[in-house]
Amino acid sequence: MRKLFICVLLLAMSVPAAAAPAGDKGLFDKQVLHDRVLLLREHSPMENNIVAITSADGLIVIDTTGSPVTAQALRREIADHFKRKDFRYVINSHHHWDHSWGNQAFSDTTIIGHESCAGYMAAASRNMEQRMAMVQQRIALQQKRLKELPAGSNDPDLEKTIAFNQRNLAGWRTLELTPPDITFSERMCLRLSDLTIEMVYFGPAHSGSDILIYVPELELLVTGDLFIDRDYLPLFCGMDQVDVECWLTVLNAALSQKKAISHVVTGHKDLWTREKLSLWRDYIKDTWRQVRQAVTDGWTLQQAQERILLPDACAYLNQRGFSANRLARFQRDNILCFWRQLKPSAAKELGRCISSDGPEAAVAWFRELGGQQSRSHYIAEAELNQLGYALLGQSKHQAAIAVFTAAVAFFPQAWNLYDSLGEAYMRAGKREAAIRNYRKSLELNPDNINGRRMLEQLRQGS
Repeated sequence: MRKLFICVLLLAMSVPAAAAPAGDKGLFDKQVLHDRVLLLREHSPMENNIVAITSADGLIVIDTTGSPVTAQALRREIADHFKRKDFRYVINSHHHWDHSWGNQAFSDTTIIGHESCAGYMAAASRNMEQRMAMVQQRIALQQKRLKELPAGSNDPDLEKTIAFNQRNLAGWRTLELTPPDITFSERMCLRLSDLTIEMVYFGPAHSGSDILIYVPELELLVTGDLFIDRDYLPLFCGMDQVDVECWLTVLNAALSQKKAISHVVTGHKDLWTREKLSLWRDYIKDTWRQVRQAVTDGWTLQQAQERILLPDACAYLNQRGFSANRLARFQRDNILCFWRQLKPSAAKELGRCISSDGPEAAVAWFRELGGQQSRSHYIAEAELNQLGYALLGQSKHQAAIAVFTAAVAFFPQAWNLYDSLGEAYMRAGKREAAIRNYRKSLELNPDNINGRRMLEQLRQGS
């Protein structure tokens, strides 16, 4: 066996389980990207992409799906395609369950990933019983829908989804989390006999463990879930705290490689091109520049969200089926994500003030910020809502009411905040105030089903 050289580059249950479907055939679509690179796309609503590479030192697999059952089938498909069984390395593009919970099927190989993978994997598995119960209920509903189809008809997509959920449940019954054996913080390079595999931490983005994987000899770049544009929009703003400068450094390095990138493999759905990745690198660069300039010029978050628009180069997303409203919300969310890196969170500071000084003093401070026109902090409706519910979870009803009341004063058209305030009053036993706020929520959004249901319950309790 040839020696592997590792170099760190200097650039930086009680739930009943359904049986697994019999047989492996038909679980993956296969596409040969190179005589040494096989792409397998799982038959599932998520369409996970898995990459297999053959080398003189053994087989390399990038990502392992979300279930050991599916991963065992994956392993057999790869071995059958390449006519060999010497699996040498598995690389996790990030820690999320649908990319790493199949690691168990490759426990005899060396698994590689970012140093934060193990901790994140453990945290995600703590609610396993609830997760399994939820999927079991989902399967029951889906099977009911299947039985209700007219005689002689079928629904292949629904059947595929049921099979996917059954495979997950079957694998989770005996799941043994298998985190990476070898980890790195910034960069790592595997120098095999005939290939070089470069891995680089992208920085906090979609998750806290995203890496890019580049194989120059095969002109291959694997990006995990950072860049997707069918059914999902690019997912690089999934964390509260991100590192945009790190993203740009990593993307610039990837796009400036001497060997051209012929294949950009995303974590799900369609492959990308180098040109599309370059487009989104430019989007990040330009949006980040505009947000920083907005802060320098004294704009508020609201002004930035109104004035910094999705560029024309991203208009192709309309043809991908995304509505104008969805794209506008995507842009607002990205601007908020970037803004968070430059301004402190008013909601987080409010929570700290409630703990130290009490709700009355904290809300008084919050009101002095100037609402959406604040230039010292960013004020996000969703974060205020989360803070209020965190307080409700601690049975601090009056503090939650104070937060929601202050929030609706700053976001008077936010029907969801009125719904939350109604719930806080209801839990505090203040029926009339609860009814008043649920009514206001329904006035702003007549389609608020939860508000209508809660209002009916409150009325029946009179």
